[in-house]
Amino acid sequence: MEAVLVREIGGFELVDMPAPRPGPGEALIEVSVTGLCRTDLKLIEVGHRDLALPRVPGEEVVGVVREVCPGTEDEDRAFGAGADPASFEVGERVYVYPGISCGGCRPCLRGAGNLCRDMRIMGFHRDGGFAEHVVAPLRSLVRVPRGLADEAAVFAEPFSCCLNALELGRLSDGDVLGVWGAGPAGTLLTRAAVLRGAEVIVTEPDERRRERVEA
Repeated sequence: MEAVLVREIGGFELVDMPAPRPGPGEALIEVSVTGLCRTDLKLIEVGHRDLALPRVPGEEVVGVVREVCPGTEDEDRAFGAGADPASFEVGERVYVYPGISCGGCRPCLRGAGNLCRDMRIMGFHRDGGFAEHVVAPLRSLVRVPRGLADEAAVFAEPFSCCLNALELGRLSDGDVLGVWGAGPAGTLLTRAAVLRGAEVIVTEPDERRRERVEA
């Protein structure tokens, strides 16, 4: 398969490499869309504390299940799998949640796996989605609703971060929100706030980005 490979900090290359093989509790995903995150560019340019080389980057992935290797019930229970891993079938469209928590530390046990200090992230600790295929744990798969385009589903992780920020800020109808910057996150945050009935004031010096927010 073709893939983007980072062998050393400061560059990347397009290579042919064997397609990965899923192990127990994993699935082989044929990649449809991979989002380009600013963190991907950072790890290529200057590296990252969690990066292990060589590495295929790409942490925001939507694709189609091509092979399923079920794990044990004990493994699925220990890691708090959402959907029954055995229920995933070949041909289903899925979003791949990029992080895998340990399942046993204090944050994990209280339901805050996102705070796990032993988190392993796709594109950093294991190969990511800038490739034709990627292997992912079954417990990381989220079904993409019928009718939702792949290009929209790939925003699941950044968009959920924006929604979480609005919920923590208790934004409601009629509130005024200031957003500094109209990059991808700022744009998503602005549009979500408008849907909640807020008045949004965006500060952005780049004319092209301002036009995107106003669209």
